[in-house]
Amino acid sequence: MASTNGRRPSSRASSLRDALDMHMNSTDKDANATASSNRMSLIKSMCEPINKSTKLTEYDVKEDDWTFILNKLNSRIIKSEQKTLKEEITEKYGDKKLNALMSMLMCHPTLDVVKILVEIGGENTVMEVSECGFNAIHYACWGNASLEVITYLLTIGKKEALQKKSANGANPLHIACMRYKSTESNSLSDVVRLFIEVGGIAITTATDQHHEIPLHGLLLHSKHDVDVNAIKSYFDEWYKFKIPGETLASITGRKESNEYSGVVDIFVDTNVDEQNDILHEALNKIIRQLLKTHGAARYQILKSQFTKEYLTERFIEPLPLAILITDLYIQILIVCVFWFFINPNFPTTVSSTAINTILIICMIWRILREMIQGFNTTFGAYLSSLSNWFDIAQIVLIFITLQMNLDFYSSRSSYGVLTFAIFISGLELFTEIHNFQYSLAVFYAAIIKVLKKLWPFIFTTLMFVATFAHAYYIAGTDDAELCDKADMYETKEDFILAGGFTCTRLDSYRFAASNLFEFAFPSGFFYIPLLFSLVMLILFLNIIIAV
Repeated sequence: MASTNGRRPSSRASSLRDALDMHMNSTDKDANATASSNRMSLIKSMCEPINKSTKLTEYDVKEDDWTFILNKLNSRIIKSEQKTLKEEITEKYGDKKLNALMSMLMCHPTLDVVKILVEIGGENTVMEVSECGFNAIHYACWGNASLEVITYLLTIGKKEALQKKSANGANPLHIACMRYKSTESNSLSDVVRLFIEVGGIAITTATDQHHEIPLHGLLLHSKHDVDVNAIKSYFDEWYKFKIPGETLASITGRKESNEYSGVVDIFVDTNVDEQNDILHEALNKIIRQLLKTHGAARYQILKSQFTKEYLTERFIEPLPLAILITDLYIQILIVCVFWFFINPNFPTTVSSTAINTILIICMIWRILREMIQGFNTTFGAYLSSLSNWFDIAQIVLIFITLQMNLDFYSSRSSYGVLTFAIFISGLELFTEIHNFQYSLAVFYAAIIKVLKKLWPFIFTTLMFVATFAHAYYIAGTDDAELCDKADMYETKEDFILAGGFTCTRLDSYRFAASNLFEFAFPSGFFYIPLLFSLVMLILFLNIIIAV
């Protein structure tokens, strides 16, 4: 027997293996010659190693082992030893004081073994609660029991067993969402669907001591290991409880309970207003955790009907809507400043003092918004959002503009800053408007998706430009005095083509960047431009093939 997840078997796992080996190697003759207490010690010898520590561990017991255990149990039933067998099944073992059914459920038992344990030990073994508040279904989820075993336990425990909370407030759905792993034969998605169908909305919205609903456990996995199908099943089953003609507030506790008849019944606690606040807090945690998941998984989850309606309802609440409208107004002011109020070529009717005042107000608001976003997500997730980079760029451009003398433009650098600011402000206005129009939002999402896919191409291109720019600069030209003969050429273009771009490192960069796909061959160079052309052609063809 091996421990799960590639872990090295513990001493308790070895003890469990030794117990099984001892009984499997003993003969019937040896068993008959042994005292009754020892002859019936298979269950005890299995359960005690599992319960010797306060740490709950999952075990893998082989299929052959379960076949042997099943045969042993059937043999004892045939010999009319049900009374003694029942005492062993219902006895409490080890430090955790678990009965045989609870202990074996952490070892992936077969359905036949579970049925015998329940039939001999009684249905109370399913409903019985351990010291930590777990019942048999809690342990089945912890030990990744098969779907058929869980289904059988539910036929006995029914809704009552699913609503049972542990000492830390977790019901079996909490444990399944945190611990259960999909396999080839068993799907967490099916377990979630089964639990919600039997347990109803009460287990879906039940919160533990951390004010978290079961769904939160599904999102706590590694962002690349999120079970998207299980999350979608959770949302789909939850959505079925929506009251016809009402908003999702009828099943998410975001409204006063007296607005809907019968809503009180969906909560376990009697204090509905307090429970609504707790559930609202839990849903806020879900949204924050969802932002930390992998982009592809997050996209699939957000497509569910539940999340679309829920986020829409949250969007039209007074505070979020007021913030988004303020964002839009602030961005319109920024556009007006850069597009209309500032003009270095013609005098404007707006004073520089008024322009600076507007920009200061806009910059303060933008900084506050970025700080709010930063505090509500991880640093990595914040940096991975392209729109956040646009926000940061605009804040920097506003700050640079505030340092300029808007009444007198002394250098061409001012024109460059203003040109870039106009471009960024237009993009930012589009990002604000798309929040209010679905078709624009779809188009915006498509643009961002394309830009993210182009990032490797842009990065690679810049790397090649830098590489060949330095190659040009180091190689230089055949004419060592060329840089001193710039005045001899009629135009700067002629000087560049003669190799003058190698005179400075900056000119080398400009030449490499401006000749990405022109394949120019300046005087005195052949192999470097040829190699540059070949590399860029291959890069361009890869882009075409990828698209």
